[in-house]
Amino acid sequence: MAKKHTHRSGLSVAIIAALSLAGMELSAQTFNLSAVPPIVDACANNTAGTTIRVAPVNGFNDAVFLTAPDGPKHRIMGWSANPITPSGSFPVMSQLAVYFFPTATGPITIPVTGQQIPNGIMKTVSVRFDVTPSLIGVILQAFTPKANQTDIGWHPRFAWTSFPGVTFGAELDDDGVVPPIESTLTPLNDIRFNTTLEANTQYQFSVQAQNSCSTTNLRIVNATTAQVCFLVDQPIPDNGTLVSTVGVAGNIAENLRLTLGIDHPRAGDLKVTLNRLDRTAVVLDRPGFPATSTGCNKANIETVLRDGEPLNNENQCEGAGPALAGPLSPSQPMSTFEGVAATGDWVLTVQDMAPQQSGRLIEWCLSSGNSPGDTPLVAFEDDVLQTSFETSQ
Repeated sequence: MAKKHTHRSGLSVAIIAALSLAGMELSAQTFNLSAVPPIVDACANNTAGTTIRVAPVNGFNDAVFLTAPDGPKHRIMGWSANPITPSGSFPVMSQLAVYFFPTATGPITIPVTGQQIPNGIMKTVSVRFDVTPSLIGVILQAFTPKANQTDIGWHPRFAWTSFPGVTFGAELDDDGVVPPIESTLTPLNDIRFNTTLEANTQYQFSVQAQNSCSTTNLRIVNATTAQVCFLVDQPIPDNGTLVSTVGVAGNIAENLRLTLGIDHPRAGDLKVTLNRLDRTAVVLDRPGFPATSTGCNKANIETVLRDGEPLNNENQCEGAGPALAGPLSPSQPMSTFEGVAATGDWVLTVQDMAPQQSGRLIEWCLSSGNSPGDTPLVAFEDDVLQTSFETSQ
């Protein structure tokens, strides 16, 4: 019995060894699949590619068929060779070409599969394409100044549509002749140019976004400055008051327009009053308050207030650009100043009516009259007074 048992054990060992050897020989004939490079920079509305390598292992020499799926943001354009067949021990390669739609943005991962023909070994490798979005056809909206706006400030905040991952080229000009008065590159979507603008002069603002793949169309806006501006650039005390008194020379106030340039993180905190002699108008009265507890909870004001504008400042609170931008109607009519003697002191009072946020009055401007024959206003002095106070609860 012992001999018989030994004979069977030896036979079993021999059979298992033979089967294992056959299995090793079979599994050793395979291939490796790789992408070079595995991560590729690409542009939307363009074609990009990578190299797919099939490396034979232990004499593998069958044909390998390559496939990759289309997706919602890309289309497979093809291969430089498919199928590909290894020869010897050296890898063979095929170039994969992928077209990315204009709306594509990365990263986009595409699986590539290689399959032995016929219906044999399958291997898969992933290729990641980091797609930069296309700017072709993108139009940058100008928030302030708006096209053909009049009575803008002499130090206006020029703002436009935000777009991530780009650089903006902004220019200021007055005649369209190269070079411009001032130009700059910035990652921000607004700017105050260093140049002080002239009174009653038309200027041209332009902006264009660019990334590594494309540029937007040039956005051009023409706007005309106010008659007279007062550069204050003073802080508005938190929960306090800033008073700016200026001297103006002129005949009488006609069709008065007031331009405000204020940097403040919450426009709804602010109340602005204009005074001349016995005439007073609250031109801005906490926009959005009391409809909401904080009023307009967006930043900055760059507006021209004048009677008859269809948009009321009380109802404006833009999410992009300055919270209040472009021509708006005042809280109380500017007609209260109609016919008042223009020569003398004008007083602008800016009140911060809520705690925890503070800002700056950059400038304010006045314009008067409707026709070229009207006497323009001219500034000859200014004085700024700041006070602070506690509000009663």
